[in-house]
Amino acid sequence: MPPAGSRRRALVTSVYDLAVEVVLYLVGFQQRVQGGESVSYEDTRAEVLALLAELDRRSHAEPGLWDAWVKARVPLVYLIDEVMILNCNWPYRQEWANECLEVTLLGHPEALGGENFYKECDEALRELEVAERHERVDFKTRCEIVMVYYIALQTGFKGRYALDLDAWREYKGHVFSKLPAYAQTRTKELFPEADDHTVSLDPNYEPVMRLLYVVIGFACLLLIYLGSTGAYWADMVGELKEHATKTVISPLAGSGPTTQTGSSP
Repeated sequence: MPPAGSRRRALVTSVYDLAVEVVLYLVGFQQRVQGGESVSYEDTRAEVLALLAELDRRSHAEPGLWDAWVKARVPLVYLIDEVMILNCNWPYRQEWANECLEVTLLGHPEALGGENFYKECDEALRELEVAERHERVDFKTRCEIVMVYYIALQTGFKGRYALDLDAWREYKGHVFSKLPAYAQTRTKELFPEADDHTVSLDPNYEPVMRLLYVVIGFACLLLIYLGSTGAYWADMVGELKEHATKTVISPLAGSGPTTQTGSSP
């Protein structure tokens, strides 16, 4: 049996921990560009490749981590390509598109990450469901792979939903809802600067907020309606009461003298 120290070390680094470093780099890079810092294509590409190589090395240092990291690295490569080609307003978008990592690093024949991301995320969700249902030992690893897809979405990956943001938010909320409670808590605590940079409201709450807005709108309309009709209703009721009073009093007033005349001697 390995010593207790080595057993603890196996839990030091996770797939999620490695993915976090890619997200932090991308957020920092975009902030540098937006701040007007001069960045070169060669240096940026070298930084990205060096980071991925370092994460590959670290994944080999943890027992069983490499196999999971190979799967989790794919959506991160899609994310890097989209940030460098579409999301970041820097001068070398076309240069990166000509040498996108999906082709040069992953070896795909063409760049279809915008579509493949969602297909592979759906597959990761199915694997997570199976692992949970059968209480498999790899459940936590499957969960962390799904967490990587979620943080890629949270960092701004849109792919095929680039022109349909409602569908993108809905899918993002769907992925979040499939995570166990502990994973949801961990992702909600993820990088405040990354959330501020991309999404101001957690997607898990968007359907609730939309319903709340509908309820508030209905209440406002109801108050306006009651306010505008209340005065009219009060006047109408007052007129009806006044008319009813006159109708009752008039016959009594006319019958008084007649009764008195008939009883005189």
